[in-house]
Amino acid sequence: MDERNANPLKKWGQNFITDPNTLDFIIHSMDKEALSQSDSIAEIGIGLGALTHKLALHQKKLFLFEIDPVYIENMKSMEYFHSTNSVLFEGDVLENINKLENEKVYLMGNLPYYITSEIITSCLKSIPHLTGAIFMVQKEFADRICNEISSLSIFVSAFGKFSFLKKIS
Repeated sequence: MDERNANPLKKWGQNFITDPNTLDFIIHSMDKEALSQSDSIAEIGIGLGALTHKLALHQKKLFLFEIDPVYIENMKSMEYFHSTNSVLFEGDVLENINKLENEKVYLMGNLPYYITSEIITSCLKSIPHLTGAIFMVQKEFADRICNEISSLSIFVSAFGKFSFLKKIS
């Protein structure tokens, strides 16, 4: 990314997962039964592509969402991207998530803190065949969803069980 003068941008809440142990934890935490019922996997915010590469090993169709033109071009320039069964949606995930309405999909995302609620509620409302999901979110948000009674926790509980898996530094 040095070649492209690229750095994570606060305006999009970018934080990239690069730690191999964290990536392995996420992959091993995927619900195997839900994944087997899925025809595809979607990732919100591909960033540097570290998780994307591991998701591709599942040999399912990949739907990738990215807003940052630098990381979009980075993904397009990778030979790997052209050899996988991938669809890249460029732009705001909130404007594109409805394109998965007919997909049986397992959803992944390292979500920006400032629109986490909007992304999760939009996904739940727009993807009727969602088989499972893993979201990396700010700890306080995870506590709100998993450990507190709020309008948001009640809303999301109508779609399934949300669990706190692990605190990531």
